[in-house]
Amino acid sequence: MVQRLSLYADLNPQNYVKAVRSLEVFCGMEAHKFNERRSIYVPISEGDLFRLFLVRSEGKTYLESSEAPEAGKAIKVISQSYFRAEILDGNVDNFMTDLGYRFDSDFEVEGVEFVYNQLITFKVFKILTEASKDLASQYVVSMSVDVETVTDLKAVDLATQQLLNAQQELKSCISFRRPQNRAFNTRTPRGPPAKVQ
Repeated sequence: MVQRLSLYADLNPQNYVKAVRSLEVFCGMEAHKFNERRSIYVPISEGDLFRLFLVRSEGKTYLESSEAPEAGKAIKVISQSYFRAEILDGNVDNFMTDLGYRFDSDFEVEGVEFVYNQLITFKVFKILTEASKDLASQYVVSMSVDVETVTDLKAVDLATQQLLNAQQELKSCISFRRPQNRAFNTRTPRGPPAKVQ
């Protein structure tokens, strides 16, 4: 599990080309297209647990989870523990059932990505559901840095500063910000106590 630091921006479709070209110049690379199918799984039993995500991309399947971001007005970026592991073999549905989870819903993420200085990952993407595939929905832009451990304060501070520097340099075309923490809460609501059989 790593500590992921990130900032986000909303992007209107008419500004997409300008933003992508600005990121190509900033990162010194062409945009790389990506497409992910993300399935949400929730706990079978009631309780205060995390949702899990199965991510299918480029012929591979990954299991992802993340904790609620750190709180505090002094924190200038989203900072949360993040886990991702590739599922190599076997029946995915049986695997999730064995973990105590059931399928809830899914959606598609489609966009382009860049890497700056082998450190910051930028993504410009749309979130598509069956209802929204034919609509000109708004884009989301993310930039993130993964730090191996949250206890490495020097690395966390450096990653935070890298994000803030990029935010400043790109502000003329992309308005990055720190969203509210509740947008990243993956906990399921705590339900009533299970009945004793």
